[in-house]
Amino acid sequence: MRFFVLFASAVVTTGCVAQRGAPDPVAEAPGTDVTVQWPQASTCPETLAAIEAMADRGALPPSSEGAPLAVLAHGRTPVAFDPDLPLPSATAEGSGAYRCLLTVAAITDPAAGAERRVLREARLRSSYPTGTKRVVNPRYTELRDSLRDETREDGAGRRAITTGDPAIDLVGVIAGGILDGASALWRDDERAGIERELAETGRYEDQPILSPYGYTLTELEAVRRASIVVALLDRRTGEGWRRSLPVEERLDVALSDDRHPDDPTIQHTPSFRPMTSTTLAAWERGAPQVSLRRIAAAMRDAARAPAAPLTLAAVIDETRSADAAPRALVRRDAPEGSIADVAPAAGLPARDAAALDPSTDHRVRLGEAGHAVGFFVTPDELVTPLDVLPRSSLVALTYADGEVIHGMVERRDPMLGLALVYSPREGTPLALDERAAPIRPTATPSHGEPLMSEAGVTGVWLADRRIVPARSLAGLLGSRQTPE
Repeated sequence: MRFFVLFASAVVTTGCVAQRGAPDPVAEAPGTDVTVQWPQASTCPETLAAIEAMADRGALPPSSEGAPLAVLAHGRTPVAFDPDLPLPSATAEGSGAYRCLLTVAAITDPAAGAERRVLREARLRSSYPTGTKRVVNPRYTELRDSLRDETREDGAGRRAITTGDPAIDLVGVIAGGILDGASALWRDDERAGIERELAETGRYEDQPILSPYGYTLTELEAVRRASIVVALLDRRTGEGWRRSLPVEERLDVALSDDRHPDDPTIQHTPSFRPMTSTTLAAWERGAPQVSLRRIAAAMRDAARAPAAPLTLAAVIDETRSADAAPRALVRRDAPEGSIADVAPAAGLPARDAAALDPSTDHRVRLGEAGHAVGFFVTPDELVTPLDVLPRSSLVALTYADGEVIHGMVERRDPMLGLALVYSPREGTPLALDERAAPIRPTATPSHGEPLMSEAGVTGVWLADRRIVPARSLAGLLGSRQTPE
């Protein structure tokens, strides 16, 4: 007996030792929580390729903790990424945790500018609600009439028809009674349903009062372009690779500056994005959306060459010096069906630059006729007369070189007779001389003309021969700082 116990113990012990080096079937069973690690490669290009391979299999770790590589966007123009490759993001201050950095900066290209291709132009009739009126609910009237008809049919009864044969007449009376009973039950259910719905339906309803008007719609294809400067940096070696990529983005736009904001109708192509000239110009100034997959492919191609000394500070400094100033985009007239260029003010052709009057680049004309003027008090805000502005928040601004962009009314001051208008295109702001009293001019200035001293604007001339002193503009400008 003792021999058998010792033998069995030896067999169990031997079995345990034999299984010690084998994989644990529980740990590798499907559905078990196994921690996924970020790939660790010897070089940054190999790390980027390994991350792409894991993303293709859908096996990237859920957390960025321990990631060897991150994307760092920098530069004047914000960069929007197409999330086709989920990579951790970093800032310049917090980039020290990553060995490899994929830096991306968008540099606007004044030579390329933007394009607008007009597809359709139309003058449309529409309406917008200006109030409501109380009217009888047509559904209530319909239910009330249906209930009246049901009640009338119940009181009418059934008229008996005799044949002269007592047996046949008796059968007809019995059958008619059965049919009348079934019909009465059905009518009772229907009447009860009508009564319930009538009790839940309001007798009156509010209908909108619509005001007719017309607006101009232009459907177009807009294109914006930029140069994307990409670098793959190895923080350990202080080396990396750099590549410049041209990118562009297209957008179908339903453009209208005079469509009423309360207009509920949709008369443009449903897939087109509604925009005004101001919002479209802002979109054009931005950078196109960037595909991280395309960036990764470009850096793999660039890494075929030997790495060069390259640091994050050097990349940021070089990008800052190369980045152009924000573009002021203007649509020039073009023949129907052609491409309308949207060119930057800083890169105007020589003939257009010669037309600029440096003494008037602080001033714009308002509306189509342009009888009134506004002047810049900040690089993108104008003080204008109030009475020449339309009821809507958009106003046409004509700049010194003849180009027209729509601005947006930010604030109205009926007491002063002035307004503050946002200008999508920047101008030269004028300082306010609040100490000096405005001097009445000998000649009649334009409506909204600033009256100047050597120190700045002393007042604003209005068409009713009234002068608004510069010190009175504080309420209109609010907390905004005027240039010294």
